[in-house]
Amino acid sequence: MNNLLVPAAFTAALKAALQDALSGKLSAKVTVGRPDEISEANRQVPSVNICLFQVEVGQPLRFVRDADSLTGTTQGSLGRGPWASLNLYYLFTFYGNEHRLEPPRLLNIVAPILNTGPGLSPKTIEDAVDDREYGDYVAPHGLAREIEAVRISPLALSEDEMSKFWSVFLHMPYRLSVAYLATNIFIEAE
Repeated sequence: MNNLLVPAAFTAALKAALQDALSGKLSAKVTVGRPDEISEANRQVPSVNICLFQVEVGQPLRFVRDADSLTGTTQGSLGRGPWASLNLYYLFTFYGNEHRLEPPRLLNIVAPILNTGPGLSPKTIEDAVDDREYGDYVAPHGLAREIEAVRISPLALSEDEMSKFWSVFLHMPYRLSVAYLATNIFIEAE
C-alpha cells in the first residue's frame, strides 16, 4: 500500500542512487534541501543537491477489479483505492570548484542516470529506505511494489522560468541546475 510518504521515499531513493553513482568520483556527496540552505563553504565542495520544489496532485483514481491493471500489486492482490497520482518536480543543482569544472563534470555523471530507463529499480528504492538515513521516516511506503515504474524525464525550463526560480533564493547566485519530472507515482488513501 502506498501512502503519503511516497514523495519522501522516492527522494531518498534518488539520493541513494546518485550517491552510489558518485562514490569515488570527485569525492562528491549528495544532499537534499533548498539550494539556499547550502552553506557557502559547502558550495565549494563537489556535490549535487536535490530539491523537490513542486508536487502536483492528479485526479483521484478508482480502479476496476483487474489483476493486470494498476489495481493489483506485483503479488496479485487488489488495490483498495481511492488513489491519486502525483507529479514530483525536482531541481538538481551542482556545486564545486568552477575552475576545475566540477559542476559540469558532476552533471555529466548524473544526467545519464536520470535519463536511462524507466526510473529507479525496486531494489534501489527498497535499499534507500531500508539502509539509509531516511529509512525511519519513509517506510513503509509501497513504492517499490508499483506495477508501473516511476518515470523520470528532463523538464525543459525556459531562461525566464529558471530566472524566476532562482530569484526566490535571495542573495544566492545562480548555480548549474537541471530540472526533472517524476511521474507514475500513486498514493492510496489510508
